[in-house]
Amino acid sequence: MNDDDDDWMPADDTDDSDTDIRDPGERDTQTSDSRARRLPAPFKPGQLCGEFQIERLLGQGSSGCVFRAFDTVSRRSCALKVLTCQKPANLRRNRIGFRRMMELRHPNLMRVDQMHQIEDHVALSMEEIQGETLTKTRRRYRKLEIHLACTKLLSLTRDYAAALAAMHDRGLLHRDIKPSNLMVDRNERGRVIDYGLVGTFDAELNSQGFRDYFAGTFRYMSPEAYYDQRHTPAGDIYSLGLVVLEFLNSILGRRDWSRDDQDRDQDAQLIHSAVDGLVGSNPSLLTEACTEMLQVNPGDRPTAVQLARLGLPTGKSTIYMGGKPMFGRDDEFATACDWLNSVYRGNEGRLHIYGPSGIGKSGLVDAIERHLKSLRWGQVFRAQCRPRETHPMQAFDQIATEIATRYASNDRTPLRVDPASANILHDAFPVLKEVVLPSKRQPFARTGDDRIDALYAACHLSVELRKVGPLILIVDDVQWADPDTHGILDALQKVGGGMLGIITVSRYEKSAQRLPPDLTIQLKPLSDKVSRQMLGEAARRWSVNLSEETLQELSELAGGNPFRLSELEDELRPGGLLHNTDADSDSSISSLGSVDRLWKHRAENLSADARRILPLIATAACPVSMGQLALVSDLGDDVEIAVSELASQRLVIDDATSGRCIRMVHDRICEGVIAELSDAECKFANLAWSDLLKGESESEKVAGRIARHLLDAGQTAEAVEYAKAAASESEMSFAFGEAAQWHERVEALTESTDEKVVHLIQAARLFIQGDQPIRAAQQYEKLAKASKSEDQRLEYRIAATQLLIRAGRFDQSRASLNELATSLGLPKPDRALGWLASARQRFQLQRMKLELPRLDNHQTASSAPSRRDELRLSLCQNLVRPLLMFHPTYASELFASLAKQVQRIGSSEDQTAIAIASATIACCDLGQRRTQGETLLRDLQATATDLGPKTTGDYWSGKAMTQLMALNWSAVNKSVEASVQAYTSDGSSHPFEVGNTRWMGLWADWYRGLWTQMRKSTDAILVDSSQRDDRIEHFVTTTGLASATWLGRDAIDDLTRRDEHNQECFVDPGPIAEWFAFLADVQRSLYNGEFQQAFDRCQQFERVLTKSTLSGIQVARILVRQFGALSALQLLQSDPRSKWRLAAQNCIDHLQREKLPCALVLADLYAGILLRLIGDDDGSRKKTVAAQQLATELDLMPFQLAAEDNLDQLRSGERIGLLSHRMQNQGIVRPGQFERLYTVPPRDDASS
Repeated sequence: MNDDDDDWMPADDTDDSDTDIRDPGERDTQTSDSRARRLPAPFKPGQLCGEFQIERLLGQGSSGCVFRAFDTVSRRSCALKVLTCQKPANLRRNRIGFRRMMELRHPNLMRVDQMHQIEDHVALSMEEIQGETLTKTRRRYRKLEIHLACTKLLSLTRDYAAALAAMHDRGLLHRDIKPSNLMVDRNERGRVIDYGLVGTFDAELNSQGFRDYFAGTFRYMSPEAYYDQRHTPAGDIYSLGLVVLEFLNSILGRRDWSRDDQDRDQDAQLIHSAVDGLVGSNPSLLTEACTEMLQVNPGDRPTAVQLARLGLPTGKSTIYMGGKPMFGRDDEFATACDWLNSVYRGNEGRLHIYGPSGIGKSGLVDAIERHLKSLRWGQVFRAQCRPRETHPMQAFDQIATEIATRYASNDRTPLRVDPASANILHDAFPVLKEVVLPSKRQPFARTGDDRIDALYAACHLSVELRKVGPLILIVDDVQWADPDTHGILDALQKVGGGMLGIITVSRYEKSAQRLPPDLTIQLKPLSDKVSRQMLGEAARRWSVNLSEETLQELSELAGGNPFRLSELEDELRPGGLLHNTDADSDSSISSLGSVDRLWKHRAENLSADARRILPLIATAACPVSMGQLALVSDLGDDVEIAVSELASQRLVIDDATSGRCIRMVHDRICEGVIAELSDAECKFANLAWSDLLKGESESEKVAGRIARHLLDAGQTAEAVEYAKAAASESEMSFAFGEAAQWHERVEALTESTDEKVVHLIQAARLFIQGDQPIRAAQQYEKLAKASKSEDQRLEYRIAATQLLIRAGRFDQSRASLNELATSLGLPKPDRALGWLASARQRFQLQRMKLELPRLDNHQTASSAPSRRDELRLSLCQNLVRPLLMFHPTYASELFASLAKQVQRIGSSEDQTAIAIASATIACCDLGQRRTQGETLLRDLQATATDLGPKTTGDYWSGKAMTQLMALNWSAVNKSVEASVQAYTSDGSSHPFEVGNTRWMGLWADWYRGLWTQMRKSTDAILVDSSQRDDRIEHFVTTTGLASATWLGRDAIDDLTRRDEHNQECFVDPGPIAEWFAFLADVQRSLYNGEFQQAFDRCQQFERVLTKSTLSGIQVARILVRQFGALSALQLLQSDPRSKWRLAAQNCIDHLQREKLPCALVLADLYAGILLRLIGDDDGSRKKTVAAQQLATELDLMPFQLAAEDNLDQLRSGERIGLLSHRMQNQGIVRPGQFERLYTVPPRDDASS
């Protein structure tokens, strides 16, 4: 300020209506503030106060005195506000308002630096603005010509509005806009000052902005703020409108206006009359703006952003909002917005954004979040994972807290879910108890599997949330998420229902979610042009002159990394290392070295108190509160001063709320601070946190955090008990994977062998429950090594081997299975197959044939089974089914051994299961054995049902398989559904059995043309296989007829990647797996129009068929001939040589001989197409009509429509394309190509 213009917050200004902060009941008195004003200034000019040399008193107000002072540390002048308010509440509001503004930098806002303790007073250092208050400017402008004065006022109004726009964008309100809090600097730029009453506002949580106190100056308060205690951004606009009104009256020479603090209607009339008095005056634009700003209804007032563009030409906004502008990410932002628009239109999916640390991921996500909130529809919940956080399901714990806060507001009603889901959600997230209630109208649904129930509860809650509007979940730094968080993300991604978008942000392209994202955005380094633009904008904003050479040097120094560019931007601000760099001398730049040194330089110059708490914030692993820091640091109230210093040095972020609002500014800095700590400093910080957390409320799940801090402090013995408690807390929260990991840690920390065994068993159990079978197998291997009992060791080895094989890990289990076979007297896999040899691949069905056990005369064991007998039986029972597809000969060996054991020592359940398997195998081929098998299976239904859910599930799974092998497609899905329902009804869930039953439903959908259902089922099975890391389930879902799901989506690249994954997992598969792979290959070739390749593949596989076990499986023979006929007919259409006619006819003849109704449909349809292609229309019509009628009867819709299309072509020479239209209606992307899997469309149609 000039010495003669020092009326900032003066006592004798004409607008000196004091800042009024009153509690309810004090509406008629302002005595407390008046007393504060009469207090003498605490310091005198020339006095050295701490690090500040007091120069002169600039002004005094209700909250304190403002001095011009010289900072002896930074060697620059500043304004120093010393708080003298007597009321603690007023003092606290000033401090919090200051803290809230520390993160905000804007050319039209006074910059605040940090908080200081000077003797008994809190002092706030801030930018010294060279200029005058708006009151003095108003006096000066009176002397100008009216048009010029109004033009200048218009520019100032835009400046003040821009400042308010930046505050409002951050959820902040000034709440005390008046002339003495508005300044004009020497460049005639408007500046907003005095943040003593800055408050927060959240349109979603409290749209009315109600507070239980008054804040502001009555003369400039909005009516809703004064009379209703409601503070919103519109209130700041009203206050600015009154300031403009007062200014206009002054320069136009009009009478001043007054207000009524007793009668609301009278007050409104006074303001209305004052505004009406301006109508017709010269400055029409300002008059109109003033009229709009002073509307009684807050919703009718313009926003600060609109006012900031008042009178400017229409175009792209250049308003600076005070944050970091998003440079160079326009394309990525547009891509994300397009994806979000699809979610708002009713779709669902996941967007994955990735790139290295500091590349600008959070900045892009901030922009996306702001965009979403600007839509005024939908719900956005955001969580951030942290590397050392040990809270169970950390991301969803944060999201649950946000949901609870949002739905506790008056404008929301509680969410209602079924009672089971409500109980689970309350146990996992107690904060939801008041906002998620059980619904009596919804059935009490519980499967008995805690993990499945927990995932269902999360999905059900998401469905209820989406009834309010689109739901967007953002999980930042997902690479640090716990496995249970990943499991919930996968479950939500597959739940369906539309209007659900999940955004995951990570350093890495591949995340631990097992379901792939729908869209991926990679962030790369910014270009040199964008980097220069970013630095140039910052330099202009802070009035720093940088030469082109300097800009280039800084750009190269940053290397396109937005974090480094941001660091350089910060140093361009007043007080920064680069702020005083002049164009002719770049020594300060050349001395920078690495940009990463900038934060270290700031850290090295901290005060002792700030240096004391920085490691505490870094090691906390989560945001912390001011109160927590006060306790762990022993600084008490002085901690606020230290935090403000760290915030001013851009090392921490202080959101200035009453909760846990203090955190490190960036992971990169956090990691750097921790890396620089000595062992003693690390121990001190972690012990301080562990001691504090031990006294936290018991409702807080802090055992994991305490254990981690103790471990990081090297206090292993003490950490063990808390690690055990953390395991218990995690299990109670349904975070089974997290609980298992804690047991794993305890096992590693404890010395007692018995205790190690206990925790390994618990870890294995919880990994199984958390669908992590490979991790569970690792625990069983450890148990086997630690066991002293041979039988116990065998039991653990069997458990590990079964888990590995049932998850498709044959390579990892080979040696173990060989050893187990030797120990238990079972056939060796290496002896039977050379472990993947194909010499003995034929099933020996006669070895698997058993008689139906009679319910009233079960064989009883000749003697009680030994433990070895039980282990042998268990191993065979659990391995036959997973080995059948990939190693059928060895599976048959085990089955024969199993059958003998069951006859000798098996229970009723065991004997019935063997009978079901025997009956199913007998149905592989046409003839008397199939008839006997079907009869046997039919007679077993009652027995299986009586024996419980598992045996019932086995029965219906076997039934589905017999129907599949007989191509009875209309019955398959009902049997599959019955099997899955039985398997999941006893609380055990039997995930392997469920996964290896559901794929049969996909084949039935293929034949019946239920492609939409097929897609949904495929997605659900894939998520399940991913969650359990089940390679077998993944294989059967991505090969065979099920692979058509990807063709329907035209997702060839994804299907190819999955094929490559399957080949890596199963290096030398057996004949059944080869058949599945063949079906995927030939369909892809047909879809791509590679008919010769498809035909060659069929010919090749037919040779394999005749030499393998598949020759005795009728459905295998039929499918090979089905696609052989189809590929030959496709070739015949473009090449009428007799070789293709003969090849097609050969396959058709084979299909005819199979004598199954479905095979006859295929034979007649393809014979009809063949006859049409060779010109025999009458013969073609006869065959096609027969195919159409039988397909209709069998509910084989694609073949029915293909037949009708062929008949249309015979009648008119043109096709209506019924099959293609049906495909299009069911979401097939390229129906012209997709129908090649079923029929032979004309070449022009197929190209569509």
